[in-house]
Amino acid sequence: MTSNRTSPHFAATLTLSLVLAGVVGCSESDRTDTGILPPETRLVIQTADRRFESVFPAGLDVAMGSKQNLQLGVSGQAEGEMWATIAWLPMDQVVQGTLDIELGDRPIADGVGNLTLHASHQVIEEATSGSLRATLSKGRIVGDVEVTPGSLSAHFEGELSVSCSIPREPGHGGADGVDEQPGV
Repeated sequence: MTSNRTSPHFAATLTLSLVLAGVVGCSESDRTDTGILPPETRLVIQTADRRFESVFPAGLDVAMGSKQNLQLGVSGQAEGEMWATIAWLPMDQVVQGTLDIELGDRPIADGVGNLTLHASHQVIEEATSGSLRATLSKGRIVGDVEVTPGSLSAHFEGELSVSCSIPREPGHGGADGVDEQPGV
């Protein structure tokens, strides 16, 4: 049985993590303070007429398995509403630190995402077409979203957090190598 530390997924995740560390940065010393955010705000999204803020950074979630999945989430709140976009990113764009993602009202796929405005867990408005362009550098993300309807178009910037996971392979147990069986 292959241990988690010698599996191909672990090696790929370790390699990707090192690449991402070089592209987006991982330590407090890599951060640059732009002075535009209050101390408790980690991300700002500015549309033509509203400012959405978040105490959480934008998230880049990396899942390594039989297929690599890189998911970006950017969201902020204002007056009880949430502006949120989610997209699956192509590996080459993440490695380059420059994103150019198509946004629309269809299922999320590599290089494609969607954008919605929510209130009380219900979608108020959804982008039907457009794009997200952003740069990733030193633990930060800066970007622009141009979509239809234009009221959802925005500039965003703030901190970026990166998380990595390796799903357990079928037939392999936990870290101790023992298969888990319900009820045993």
